[in-house]
Amino acid sequence: KAIRLEKFLHDIIPAVISCMVCTQICARPLELDHWTVRGNAARILSALVRAHNMGTNQIQSRVTRMLHHALDKHNSSLVSYFGVLAGLCELGPLTINSIVLPEIRSIYRRVELKCATSQDPIDRHAKDRIRELLVRKCAHVVQEYIPELLSVDDYE
Repeated sequence: KAIRLEKFLHDIIPAVISCMVCTQICARPLELDHWTVRGNAARILSALVRAHNMGTNQIQSRVTRMLHHALDKHNSSLVSYFGVLAGLCELGPLTINSIVLPEIRSIYRRVELKCATSQDPIDRHAKDRIRELLVRKCAHVVQEYIPELLSVDDYE
């Protein structure tokens, strides 16, 4: 028998988002791969949103609004920022085009500023992970939605 998740989404979605944006998932973040946990949580969130978004519950708009609001918080860690960006990027090309791409300069500035003022090696690693994520997820959206650009290098 299948379990219907609609009754439990108010419990499941916050737990999944917590896995994406939690500052410290494991005791040894340099040794253990918490990036995969964050990416998998983003994919699970996206699957939940796609499966259960209806006109009456507006799950996608609520989750997108919450992640967009978290993107504007300047006091969060870069690993949390990575989780927010992973969640937004997994919500699809329209979300990337409407939220991530317009903010790409401020995202870059924030990451650079945080790395310049931090001595933590996790922040430097997070900077590389954020860059990889944005290039991997945004490249095809840029080519699809901004056809006059010839390549991703033209956009940079």
